[in-house]
Amino acid sequence: MAKGDAEPKKLSYILNLLGFMEDPFNLTSDPRFMFYSQQHRAVISHAMNVIENSRGLAVFTGTYGVGKSISARFIESYYRTNSDVGSAILLNRSNFNSESECLQEINSLFQLPKKRSLTQNYHELEKFLILQAEQHRSVVVIFDEAQFMPLSVIDLIHNFYNFDSTHKLIQILLFGQTEEMDELFVKRPATRRRVYYWHQLLPLTLSDTSELIRFRCNVAGRTSPLFSQDSMINIYEATQGIPRSIVSLCSEIVSELIGKDLVLGATPIEDTIIGSTIPRFLEQLNEQ
Repeated sequence: MAKGDAEPKKLSYILNLLGFMEDPFNLTSDPRFMFYSQQHRAVISHAMNVIENSRGLAVFTGTYGVGKSISARFIESYYRTNSDVGSAILLNRSNFNSESECLQEINSLFQLPKKRSLTQNYHELEKFLILQAEQHRSVVVIFDEAQFMPLSVIDLIHNFYNFDSTHKLIQILLFGQTEEMDELFVKRPATRRRVYYWHQLLPLTLSDTSELIRFRCNVAGRTSPLFSQDSMINIYEATQGIPRSIVSLCSEIVSELIGKDLVLGATPIEDTIIGSTIPRFLEQLNEQ
């Protein structure tokens, strides 16, 4: 049973019985529930190093659901809330039709005057970058879902570094699917040589999977373990350590409790409930 199909009053009742003040496995991107594993913190640290030392271009890859977008949003949010140290924009889409369309979007997000020609828009961006450099402020452009960018946008990124003076004036972070990003840069080896840092995000370990669930439960108000260690291992194996899948499966498990006459409270959810939910969850994954 998907959580969206659960009656709101029954779901609220089950959550309350489990000791939650709110839903710990809601799939919306509430920053309070964002769990940063050791490798996510490493991504953010390396990205900050690229930005603060004006290294230019960094690429972060990984499979679906490992936390690329969360990391990208964190970096953009940091510079948005600390505008004295720099300016950052996040492009949530990368499937632009042309180099010109992408450049116009970048300039628009930086609130630069819109010009008719590609060359004029380049000049507007260049003036902005030089002014920011004189004020010792970083300029960061973050592409999410970068695997969808056409080769013309890769060429645009390559051309940005023609702006260089004594150091790189614009810092670019690309977040995308591993195989597709590899294929893009095989076709543009000159741009690949400009990449200062390339990092692949991997699925979570069993320990991090347990910590993610514990963290989200704590935020929602429960301090005692929700699952036994055996169930935690089963959840980890079923989701292969993919954060988005972990949250989705836990959501399904909570929904499974609706309509069952169970004694809940501080005790962990019965292993049999988890065991019966996992096959249906895997079937849904295979259908996607």
